[in-house]
Amino acid sequence: MINEYLVVLCSVSISGSVLFLVILLIDKLLKFYEVSWQQIVMKLLLFYFLAPAIVVPVLFFKQRQPEITYVNGEDIKMWISVVEGTENIIEKRWNWLSLFLLILWLTGFCLIFVRGAIRDSKTLKQLEILATLEDDQQINQSKDTIRKELNIQKNIDIYRTRLVTSPCICGILKPKIFFPDIVCSSEETEFLLRHELYHYKRHDVFYNMLISLFWGVHWFNPITWFFTAYLYNFCEVTCDQDVLKTCKQEQREKYANLLIQISGDMKGRKVYGLTSFKSQSEHFMQRRLYNIMKQKKCGKKAIAVGVICSLSLCPVVTYASTVGVAKTYDYLLNSVPYNEELGFFETNQEKMPENIPEQKIIRTEDTYFTIDSKGTNVVDFSIVANGKKETSTYVKKGGKILISLVGDTTDKFQVIISHNSEEKKVVSSSNGIVGINNYKADTSGTYKITIKNMMPSKTIHVSGSIRVSE
Repeated sequence: MINEYLVVLCSVSISGSVLFLVILLIDKLLKFYEVSWQQIVMKLLLFYFLAPAIVVPVLFFKQRQPEITYVNGEDIKMWISVVEGTENIIEKRWNWLSLFLLILWLTGFCLIFVRGAIRDSKTLKQLEILATLEDDQQINQSKDTIRKELNIQKNIDIYRTRLVTSPCICGILKPKIFFPDIVCSSEETEFLLRHELYHYKRHDVFYNMLISLFWGVHWFNPITWFFTAYLYNFCEVTCDQDVLKTCKQEQREKYANLLIQISGDMKGRKVYGLTSFKSQSEHFMQRRLYNIMKQKKCGKKAIAVGVICSLSLCPVVTYASTVGVAKTYDYLLNSVPYNEELGFFETNQEKMPENIPEQKIIRTEDTYFTIDSKGTNVVDFSIVANGKKETSTYVKKGGKILISLVGDTTDKFQVIISHNSEEKKVVSSSNGIVGINNYKADTSGTYKITIKNMMPSKTIHVSGSIRVSE
């Protein structure tokens, strides 16, 4: 389970980063165009990034019953790219490397997310204690008018404080708007209120809290820090567009001047769960001002095309990153000899505990292996050069034997079914695959199954299933 989780975590982090870079490339080509589609895709991508933190633990910790999958013939080719690189992962083997990586990731998660959440929670409580409830009747009335216009049912109080340099909103269950201790005209106040209420309507406070979790999960990936900054700023740009969608050029100029005035102090720190009127990036400040002053909009068709093009890359990028991470991780696991009996990898076989009986240690050179006389048996072992693996099972007359085995595409091996020293079925591998589809026993008795390595100087690895049925 540890190996599987780490592979999923790294695969999602890499594939999500590639998709984000693709979004940035498209955004660069559509320079200073409307950013609605970028924000939509990045919010969807945020949920994709959070899959290891939400979906994977539920699936792994939930009690699962073993599933039997029947594969025959050419169908097993679909598994080649994954099986070749994930032998240890599929068997759920783990070693001290896996445990070390898990502890390292959990340490980073606690430092980034848990400690950050506690620190910023204290900051929010400090804001609430030191802030004073807004008592200006005109401002509260303007707030209620905008709230009803945006169909926001929940009441949102306004607070004044010197601890913030820009208007911001926080809280999902009990939302609050914090205003800096500055004097604004009624029109400017309406701009600021409308901007923050649009943040609430668009659930940006909720997404900011998800970003904090996302930050903790993918703290090891430097690309995610850029992702966070872009998503924050895209949210600000889209809120500007919503506020100004019915405004004239004169009002746009006033809004731009207000943004420049409030953004004069750029020392404010981004606090957990807060949205802010100003941008922390000078580049995005320029972009916001450009979008504020222009009135041309990108059509809905262009937005739909951008979203579809970005999402269409998800399956390809995800598959490629998963296979690559699985093979890399399996290579690391295979770089140290694995002790089947002890359940972990050892660098020196002489260091094995002396109290473990010699006869209990599984050796890969053993010729014989056992299978059940009824049902599906999973096989996974290595066969030395010109060596073989043999097993036997009782099959009634009319009973069937189904065999699906796969090795490396360059491996050559044979599967032989025999009865009373007579070879009943001989199948040679093709592209590293052997499929025997429902061999039917012509008489009751003990049938021997032999897997023979036809490579004169190479040890091969074979995995798959042998099924016996009546």
